Amino acid sequence: MNDRRKNQLWNIDYDTPFQIGLTVFISMPSAASGKWGGVAGIQRLIGARAFRKLEREETQRIHDLVNSFKLKSGAIVAFQKNAWNALRSEKDRKYSIDLAKKGMLKGTFNEMAKIPIYGVPPTRLVGPCRDRLKTFLMPEDLQTENNLE
Repeated sequence: MNDRRKNQLWNIDYDTPFQIGLTVFISMPSAASGKWGGVAGIQRLIGARAFRKLEREETQRIHDLVNSFKLKSGAIVAFQKNAWNALRSEKDRKYSIDLAKKGMLKGTFNEMAKIPIYGVPPTRLVGPCRDRLKTFLMPEDLQTENNLE
């Protein structure tokens, strides 16, 4: 049963009013912290020039993934600075953690203007991240009901 459910989730083979797709922006694994941890550690390891090329390839991968969903509606949520800056439209603000905490990173997915993108604080900041997700993704009537305006 677990294998069947896993395959249903991976292949989006289930009947619900919504679909959730999860992916990382930089698909190269790294430690969570330390000198070589996270996105900064990957950039330090491969160098800035190679990292820019990696970001372009990862942006295309995300674009292809979003296209595979054949969205009529939906949104992208970026939990990290490089993801937000690479996936946002040029007219949207550049990432700052203060703007993310205040819920001021709202824009559109580059090359697919019909899809909104939201920048939220990193998941290590559980409270601010949760609050932004609620305000961005929860219907307005429930936000009012839960005092999240």
